[in-house]
Amino acid sequence: FLPPPDIYPIVVILLGVFYIISRTRHYAIAALLYLTLNYSIIVYVTLTPPQDLEQTLMLLTLNVLLASLISPIGSTLIISMMSLLATLALSLTFIHTSMGTIIIFVSVSIAFIALSTYLRDRDTRYIHQQHSILAESEQRYQSLLHATREAIIIFQDGVIIDVNPAFTRIFGWDIDEAIGGSLLSYFDKTSHEILRDSWNSNKGDTIEVQGKRRDSSVFDAAIQIRPWVHNRENAFVLTAHDISERKKAERERAEQEIEYRALFEQNNHAIVIMDLDGYIIRANQQIERLLGYTPEELIGQHASIIIVEEDKDYAFQIWQRVLAGEELNPYERHYRHKDGHIIPVELAITLVRNPDGTPRHVQAIAHDVTYRKEAERARDQQAIQYRALFEQTSDAVFIINLDGTIARTNRQVTELLGYEPEEMAGKPAMAFVAPTELTKSAITYERVLAGERLPPYERIFLHKDGYEVPTEINVTIVRGTDGEPTHIQSIVRDIRGRKEAEHQQLQLAIERERVKVLQKFISDASHDFRTPLTNLKTSIFLLKALKDQQKRQHHLEVMDIQINRLERLLADMLVMSNLERHPTGYFQFGKVDMTILLREVIAAMQEAAKQRQVHLSLQNAEKLPPILADKLQIAQALRNIIENAVLYTEADGKIEISAQVKKGYIYIHIKDTGMGISEEDLPHIFESFYRADKARQSSTGGTGLGLPIAKKIIIAHQGEITVESQEGEGSRFTIMLPVANITAEQQND
Repeated sequence: FLPPPDIYPIVVILLGVFYIISRTRHYAIAALLYLTLNYSIIVYVTLTPPQDLEQTLMLLTLNVLLASLISPIGSTLIISMMSLLATLALSLTFIHTSMGTIIIFVSVSIAFIALSTYLRDRDTRYIHQQHSILAESEQRYQSLLHATREAIIIFQDGVIIDVNPAFTRIFGWDIDEAIGGSLLSYFDKTSHEILRDSWNSNKGDTIEVQGKRRDSSVFDAAIQIRPWVHNRENAFVLTAHDISERKKAERERAEQEIEYRALFEQNNHAIVIMDLDGYIIRANQQIERLLGYTPEELIGQHASIIIVEEDKDYAFQIWQRVLAGEELNPYERHYRHKDGHIIPVELAITLVRNPDGTPRHVQAIAHDVTYRKEAERARDQQAIQYRALFEQTSDAVFIINLDGTIARTNRQVTELLGYEPEEMAGKPAMAFVAPTELTKSAITYERVLAGERLPPYERIFLHKDGYEVPTEINVTIVRGTDGEPTHIQSIVRDIRGRKEAEHQQLQLAIERERVKVLQKFISDASHDFRTPLTNLKTSIFLLKALKDQQKRQHHLEVMDIQINRLERLLADMLVMSNLERHPTGYFQFGKVDMTILLREVIAAMQEAAKQRQVHLSLQNAEKLPPILADKLQIAQALRNIIENAVLYTEADGKIEISAQVKKGYIYIHIKDTGMGISEEDLPHIFESFYRADKARQSSTGGTGLGLPIAKKIIIAHQGEITVESQEGEGSRFTIMLPVANITAEQQND
């Protein structure tokens, strides 16, 4: 039933070749070889003895079977038809052979042909179906490749063979530029080794590397490398997406976490983080300084462990309000220290929420206010003591606002001035000062506001009933903790008793001084009267003895000069007497224009200055404000001082008079280039009948009362006079007179 043994090798070899070729799907070559085999079989059968017919037919049947297994449908049909033709040919050649064998062969061949046709048709449909699936898969692959936002790189041996459009968006290179390039060239050098390890390991893990764009900028990328089949060849696919923003956010979160931790741990206040049930989940180190517990001891404990019993109900209410989302202002409570003592704290409690708005935890910041409480108690105690001192002190106390209005007074002010506190509150403090003291009070107020520390000074107030009340004032500007002034405190002491005692002492001293002055006056006056009287007596004697008319005329002139001198001396003595007896009542006050007055006095003194060959000038005396004064007396005081300067200035000397206004006063300066005043004489120049020796020896010397009279006049006008001098360098007299507080009615006058 088998072919002859001598063709076995050929059949086996041919079958092996057919099988190998069929596995490569080169069906046309397999069909050609089958055709060759069939013709070879037919030729062989023709030359074979008849007894081998059955074996040959069986070989043809096997041939058809193999063709159906390894050849396309068309090739199988051709082989089957050729096998049938071979059978018919054999039938004609070997007609005497049993027809049963032929029929069997034909039946088997037809069955094989039918089966082969069915199987091949099924295979064809399957192959077409697979092709459709493959095409659809390829289409989905290309769609996915183009639609994904991740960069996809397919590479073999480190060389890029395909990329998707997202590669251009992320890396900045065109697709055509990338294909054929080195994969590593699109990543920073620091990432090359990581990339090699990834594709060699075939793990497909996500790793973070540094990508490199076309502009050479570096960015953070997350990649995965997996094996891939591309065009039936092994390759790798790399997916990459830009995580720069995520890394930036992570770095920012890390920095914020560092800052938060630094703030949390280095904060001067104790910070406790609690879950929504009130259990402590975190605390900083300051909690140990505040309460004695370490953070580890508190974590896991309920916050009520540190709250004193009497505060727990209130703490629960606060907790509910916080969980309800209410924002609370800091408030004060009491915590219990680990050792049991109570600590006052200031609490700020906040509900911390997640990004989606849901509650996350509760944060409490506690600040120890023990020292502040102690300071508050001390301040309250001081306030109590101050109020007690304020009300119980024997002195009147004024609290004055910086604008000069009275804020409050104590009861002693009522006893001193007769006004109730509500009558004085809000009114200017100047309203209760005597009119004669207003200018000085204004200057004092400015000095106090400027920060000057003043010694106690005297001031006259007006009682509600109208009489004057002499007082001594100690004024202080009070500053706040920031160093800025808050108010002025004036402690006013009634010195009427002291003034009365001083007045009595003064009267006694005046009486003693009067006797002393009278004695000195008699001595000085006798000297000043004796000289002209002696001259008069001598001149009268000579007039009687002389016959020469010219000499008699000379002595008459001397007598006239001495008589004038006596008249002036008597006039000055009368002025001094009036000033001594009536310091202020002697004057008639009115508005005086100092610019005009100075010009008039200078003009009147020019003749005396010319006789002494002294240059007298007025400077910087324009538009001076008026003063309240007795014009004649102020003019007399100025003339006395200028005359004194003329007498003590050598020929060709200069006397300069100038004026300026400063802090409510007119300052008049009289400066000469005279001989000056010695250090010994300087303290005595305002004493009655005091003159320097040189002046005494001069026949043109003054009466010795000019400067004392000038000083008394100036003092009576609430002014001052000072002198600066050095012997041989001249003198400088300064007169200070208060500017008038002229009312509208006075101005109309």
